Amino acid sequence: MKLHLLSCLASAAILAATSPLEIRQAPNPSASVDTGSLTGTTTTFASSTATVNQFLGIPFGSKPPRFSPPAAAPKWSGIYDASKYKPACVQQFSYPQETRDFIIAVFNTPPPPAGEDEDCLNLNVFAPAATVGAALKPVMFWIYGGAFSFGAGSLPLYDGSHFAADQDIVIVTINYRTNIFGFPGYPNQPANQQNLGLLDQRLALDWTRRNIKAFGGDPDKITIFGESAGAGSVDTLVTDPPKPVPFRAAIMESGQASIIAQNTDSRDSWNKLAANLSKTPEDAVATVEAMPATQLKALVEELELTFFPVKGDGATWSATPRRDRQNSTAANPIIARVPILIGSNANEGTIYAAPENATAYGDFNFQCPAKYVGEESIAAGIPTWRYYFNATFPNNTPFVGAGAFHSSEVPEVFGTYKENAQTTTRQRDLSKAMMKAWADFAKDPTQGPGWAQAPRIGVFGGDGQPVFQEVDAEAVDQGRCAQYKVIYDTYIPI
Repeated sequence: MKLHLLSCLASAAILAATSPLEIRQAPNPSASVDTGSLTGTTTTFASSTATVNQFLGIPFGSKPPRFSPPAAAPKWSGIYDASKYKPACVQQFSYPQETRDFIIAVFNTPPPPAGEDEDCLNLNVFAPAATVGAALKPVMFWIYGGAFSFGAGSLPLYDGSHFAADQDIVIVTINYRTNIFGFPGYPNQPANQQNLGLLDQRLALDWTRRNIKAFGGDPDKITIFGESAGAGSVDTLVTDPPKPVPFRAAIMESGQASIIAQNTDSRDSWNKLAANLSKTPEDAVATVEAMPATQLKALVEELELTFFPVKGDGATWSATPRRDRQNSTAANPIIARVPILIGSNANEGTIYAAPENATAYGDFNFQCPAKYVGEESIAAGIPTWRYYFNATFPNNTPFVGAGAFHSSEVPEVFGTYKENAQTTTRQRDLSKAMMKAWADFAKDPTQGPGWAQAPRIGVFGGDGQPVFQEVDAEAVDQGRCAQYKVIYDTYIPI
């Protein structure tokens, strides 16, 4: 992580700012779901004639006992107020202080509007107001990134209102547990309960499938999409799907879960935590379960511990996702054989590595895995499209030289870039192009986002280039990935 860029932290706060195009609110809409009735709120935009219904903080799960799998939310009596966001799950921003400040400035400014709590299993629905007799609309189900350490569906960056209004689709954003609360890694934890955060995602997806019709969404037309850890989560759903498969397409932005080696961070971090408490790893469980959440969070951050999901848990993440994709056939699917859109950004590594290492970091961790997951999907007969984001804008630049950094495409996809004196016509046009491509893919996945399947790539941005162009993969990959494929094939065997 770049630690010498702290002078730019103030400007980094622009990354999650909302657009001021929101101009008024109308009377509250209502809906009925399988746990009760609720009311939301509405918004409109100067750039659209659509009214968007917002239903915020809807419980899809009850408050989970610490380190326990999620359970469905209980029914409520009366009318549930879904006009305001509810708490995010507990966030982790580890020390040292410079790293912590940088991450918060870039990825959590402004922070979740309702704070954080262990009672956090709620979701948000953004839906164009339906007219009488209107057809049900495609649904896009968003899973946030954050290194499985932080994130919230209520971040202003993920406000689905503009996207829903602009493209006439329903957007769902969710919360799921991260860090030690979502992936604790303690001894003797049942295998199928190790990835609590991934189980949260699946419960939210199940809730969406059951209830989205109440908001005008089509439960048979759900596209899952996510960025970074969220994209990895999408890939776990694709390669180890619930039965029956509750979605029909998937989008992975700067992440995947197939070309990743087994991770022992959670187990190792738990052991370090236990040692700090002067306990054995086994004896530490009761102590940590009883510890106030704020105290546990502070301790984990101070110790700089990392918690991460594990492969092969038997419930959420296949032990062999890459092989499963390669061996998938129509007769023996193994995975969810749904169309996918996968891609990365031109400068993924700039916020993680020193300038001299940034390109290699981005290629190894993002660009080349996207290439090979795409190629292996195509080889398995799965419709696959690739994209490449290469745009930079003054109101979305945390430091000089950041370029099209990791996550910088998100405000363009959601239309939540900051509208101010720095906003350009090119940025508005590019955002509209990305929203349309993502929505077109969700509306008809078999036809794709508007360009040819891989090995062709849809490129957004580029100095001196049009907002969008279609190129051959080699124009983007430039032969850089062959050296890394040897490593992938060694540690994640075909």
